[in-house]
Amino acid sequence: MSMATKTTLGSRRFPQHGVALTLVKACLLVLVACSSDSFLVVKMVAPAGKTVDNVAFIEVTASNASGRMTPLLQFRHASGGTPVVVALDDSIGKDFSLQFTSGERGPVSLVVSAFSPSCGCVAEGAVNQVPINRGGTANTQVTMFATTTCTNACTALGGTGGTGAGGATGGQGAGGQGGTGATGTTGGRGGNAGSGPATGGAGGTGMTFPGCDPAVASSCSAGQTCFVNCATHTGMCVPGGSTPPGGTCNGNEDCAPGSQCFEFGCNVKVCIAFCSSDAQCASSTGAGSLCIDPVVCSDVTTSYKNCSSVCDPRGTGTQGCAAGLNCFLFSNPRGGEDVPDCSCAGAGRVGEGQSCTTSNDCVAGTVCHTNGNNRVCRQLCKQGGTDCGSGKSCRMVTNSTIYGVCM
Repeated sequence: MSMATKTTLGSRRFPQHGVALTLVKACLLVLVACSSDSFLVVKMVAPAGKTVDNVAFIEVTASNASGRMTPLLQFRHASGGTPVVVALDDSIGKDFSLQFTSGERGPVSLVVSAFSPSCGCVAEGAVNQVPINRGGTANTQVTMFATTTCTNACTALGGTGGTGAGGATGGQGAGGQGGTGATGTTGGRGGNAGSGPATGGAGGTGMTFPGCDPAVASSCSAGQTCFVNCATHTGMCVPGGSTPPGGTCNGNEDCAPGSQCFEFGCNVKVCIAFCSSDAQCASSTGAGSLCIDPVVCSDVTTSYKNCSSVCDPRGTGTQGCAAGLNCFLFSNPRGGEDVPDCSCAGAGRVGEGQSCTTSNDCVAGTVCHTNGNNRVCRQLCKQGGTDCGSGKSCRMVTNSTIYGVCM
């Protein structure tokens, strides 16, 4: 029996400078300083309907395709001065400017961290692939999400700097043999070099992002959830919600801590739990859930894993899945029995009795079954049950002791 293949979509470092959010207008007066230099005016705003308070300093890191860049921030707090504390709203926001020398090329990606007067992390945001107007001025906007864990270190008060990021590859996985962690990058100014985990855990190899661990509740404060940010390759602590795994969501702020809002390819968004073991999935998602689904960003496969859904692939395949999704049987990447999980139905599937090549060709409640030289979609059934009609019985199939096909 050929199983279906599921595709899901995941949802977001560099020289650092402490900056106060004053003299914003003044920074715009120096944009004509050097005709060959480039400037980027960055507008920071809060998420829609929210504010970010107690912001006194920001730390910015920038990178392009070649790696780290060294932009000059166009304003900073005067030495020995008292920090001016501001709040970010969701419309007007606050601006700052970055200056790039003539040798720097875009587009650039930014990670912006906001800190309190005592250098406590209060918010962070990121923006990717921003064009640089060489010899001129470009503009961009970054949404700052409340968090207590920042990627950048606060150096505005002359502190010791942050600890370097962990290994970029390998690291702790979530099921199977783990990879080997890479050496961490240098920390913030005055900080120490970090190091990735020496050996991967129970999981496949993949990239482990710096920042919080989505499968470890203690890596974020109470009420927060760890957001795997595919855009910036970081783990970010953001406010969590109350929607449990399996529930629909509009954004990460809807999902309970330990889960994230994932968008399937059919415009359905669902909170899905992160995991490091099957036992963790049984607790968060339900008995029978396994820690096997890889978290895949558009440009990289991560070391993180999601819990599979607890659903019933028989009949219409809707039991246990959010509206717009159906339950299908999938091959287990660890080997062994096939696993039911929710996914998009997709277009062009055919019904029972129709010819097929793989189970991707068959509608929910059926699988592509080989009998001799024929491959047709057949009704799924539970062995020992009464799913099949008169004159048929539930026949065993490869890779499942629970489900079979009606023949």
